[in-house]
Amino acid sequence: MKNSNRDLQPILYKIIKDIDEDEFNSICASFEYFSWKYSDIIEKYPSEFSVFQKHRTTWKNQLREIKNWNELGVETMNKRLLQLCIRYLPKENDFFRIDSEIGSFTLPTRLDVLNKISLLARELVYDIFPRIENHINFKGEVKLEESRQVRGNINWSQTIVKSINRGEEYPLMFSCSINKIDFETPENILAVACLLKLKNAVNYLLNSNTTISFSYAEINILKNLKYQIENLLYHTTLKDMISQTSNYASMSSIYSRFFQKLEENVSLRIKQGLIKQSSYIDLLEWFQKFRGYNVRALTEKFTNFPMDHKESIDTMYELWIIFEMVSYFIESKDVQLVQVLKKDSKFLGFQLKHDDLVFNINYQYEKKGWTGTESNPDFTVQIPGTEKIPIVMDPKNWKSNSGEAIHKMLGYLMNLNKFGASIGILFFSYAIGQHTQQGKENVRNIIEKPHEIHGKELMFTTMVANPNDLSDLPVIFDKVFDYIKNSVLNSVYYYEMQKGESSADCKCPKCFKTATSADEIKLLFGFRNIGGTIRAQSWCRECRKRKNNRISYQV
Repeated sequence: MKNSNRDLQPILYKIIKDIDEDEFNSICASFEYFSWKYSDIIEKYPSEFSVFQKHRTTWKNQLREIKNWNELGVETMNKRLLQLCIRYLPKENDFFRIDSEIGSFTLPTRLDVLNKISLLARELVYDIFPRIENHINFKGEVKLEESRQVRGNINWSQTIVKSINRGEEYPLMFSCSINKIDFETPENILAVACLLKLKNAVNYLLNSNTTISFSYAEINILKNLKYQIENLLYHTTLKDMISQTSNYASMSSIYSRFFQKLEENVSLRIKQGLIKQSSYIDLLEWFQKFRGYNVRALTEKFTNFPMDHKESIDTMYELWIIFEMVSYFIESKDVQLVQVLKKDSKFLGFQLKHDDLVFNINYQYEKKGWTGTESNPDFTVQIPGTEKIPIVMDPKNWKSNSGEAIHKMLGYLMNLNKFGASIGILFFSYAIGQHTQQGKENVRNIIEKPHEIHGKELMFTTMVANPNDLSDLPVIFDKVFDYIKNSVLNSVYYYEMQKGESSADCKCPKCFKTATSADEIKLLFGFRNIGGTIRAQSWCRECRKRKNNRISYQV
């Protein structure tokens, strides 16, 4: 049985998962060193390792990709992220551009789109075309031919008349009615043209001289597709049509009049009942889907996740959190997607609506704070049309040192406090710090801590969200949604008060302190959410603090 690259990957991972960083770097840097140390594996997979021997960069990237890919449930994240980003993209061939520390890449990635095209190709090669050949459509006509051998049905009246005219005593030539089968129908031409066009697309990708080379896995996908298509073309009943059809298929764009006319004719023949086989109906639908893919865009626009960098996993974790969170809000919290925020294909976040409240969840939104320096948290909740940023969020793919992340978040909240930032949320991919104080079997997924720094009351929350355990996501996202709903209501109410659209005087019943403006109410009293209605706190902050140290969600 032939070994494959898919068999090889778990073997390589088993080797590299437990070795130290120096040994791993040595293996990446020297293919010869690996060959000497693991000669038995080289012998089992000669064709795979011959590629690595010729392309040393491919070897290094393959090892780093395998190492990173098997950590943190990356495969689960990648599949889910692809599913969600396609859901929120407006059309085929569209994409999000993500800018990260280690460069830009696209969602979906080039490999994602390639896999999608591969699935579409397999549908034609393994399903639709074989069904066409099993129940092929053709034109039947009767032709009259004269022959010394009897073929088909003898037309005796014409045979005798012609024999007498030739002066023959007995008929030596026979007039025969022969049923002729003609496969050259619009639907069969379309079937062959689709195979040829698919073959041309694969050849283009394999021979493309782009600056971004395809990975080893991508080349394998393309070569396998090419072999399958060529094998089908060689054995097809319709191979007599290949020569003529190939001229049109190679010279005509898939949007050309040739393909447009074929599509119209096949569609018309289906409506007229001249085509009854479901395989041809599926072929027409397949062609329309395939036409939606611009194969050249694979090399011109789409790029891959740079999986050979650990920082890429961090970025993937950030994206997985925001897409998963927004998807949960839409599916479970009666939230509507207003729009996906993009600029020149760069992904900037989402604009959402709940009841009459509209808010943005921004991705990597830069804002200059009161210190004069820019803060760039991963996510910020913003009130559209204002500078209000009540919530700051940061996902961290960290296994240790939560203190650094907490310190950084507090810095964000202080710097952006003039824009209303008072709630900070950290997502950790692993349970660390106080989340594991009760032991690994009793992980606390949500920890809330109020802080008061320089007279500013802040709510700080850490959460554990791991792609390998999705069962806790609803509880986590429910909490995030409560924060967003309350803080957005607070911010909108405060913003309206500033504009003079709402006003109220506040007087503390304990100390008789009075506030008469929005700024004074915010400073001295704060707001609270009662059944969806935002009201000023009845007691001032100092009296509440002295009473029971209870912290409300502040603007």
